[in-house]
Amino acid sequence: ALLEPAFLGAVTLSLWASPHLLGHDLVLLAPPLVAALAWSMDRDLAGARTWPGPVSAALVAGWVALSLASASDLGQGWVGAPGRLTPWVLLASGAAFVVALRRRALAVQAPPRPLVTRGG
Repeated sequence: ALLEPAFLGAVTLSLWASPHLLGHDLVLLAPPLVAALAWSMDRDLAGARTWPGPVSAALVAGWVALSLASASDLGQGWVGAPGRLTPWVLLASGAAFVVALRRRALAVQAPPRPLVTRGG
């Protein structure tokens, strides 16, 4: 039930840890992003909501932030005080995936509540 977002998070964190983080390496995120968007669309529409829901919107917002950070880094000829932006966005995205997966896994594995009967 959590394969797609876990796959996207793993690829994101593996790119963050790579020794050569270049703009053209970010294309590796496209297939897991498409899979995660399909996963989130299925979840959004199952809840009788319209698409895009909050999870899909967050995925698209993360992709836009990563694209803007990468474009900023490509236009920069030096490493500034905070460093390049792309690794920071990848790290924040990976951390968000870990938190979201942990919450979802706990919700899926939570034991059912016992039935409460009165007067019995």
